[in-house]
Amino acid sequence: MPKKEDNDVSVLSLEELIEKLNQILNKLEDEELPLEEAVELFASGAELNKIAREKLSEIENRIKLIKKGLASEYSEENFQQEDDE
Repeated sequence: MPKKEDNDVSVLSLEELIEKLNQILNKLEDEELPLEEAVELFASGAELNKIAREKLSEIENRIKLIKKGLASEYSEENFQQEDDE
């Protein structure tokens, strides 16, 4: 019986999701692929794409928070407080 982690693609990194999407794309490009299998692969790819976009959005939000934190660290007000010490 497969482990839960094997079927839970939400635990994969963005890089792993992209790799899986590339594998699906390569299979879909095979002209010998039966239609039903192609539809199943397409559905799997759509789900992986959704998860990858969510992860990318989370990463973008983290970067924005980091940049915002860095900007506030180096604001003029902080420099004045450091000079006062």
